[in-house]
Amino acid sequence: MNNRLTWAIIAVLVVAVAAGVLIYQRTQQAVEQKQAEAASSASLGGDIYESSQNPVKDKLPETNPFEGAKINPFAE
Repeated sequence: MNNRLTWAIIAVLVVAVAAGVLIYQRTQQAVEQKQAEAASSASLGGDIYESSQNPVKDKLPETNPFEGAKINPFAE
């Protein structure tokens, strides 16, 4: 009786380990697919960002109205 129980426990453990390995492999494949999809979609956004231009570059007005004025009596 003790011998049958030992073999039953060993069989259950082998099946559990095999199931765990299969589940781990499937999740790793799913993660790799998601990373591949993210990498391909990120490059499209990067291409659009690099190709866009700033239409008002170097054409913005000065935002400091006191830049040329001498308003500090303690400064030389």
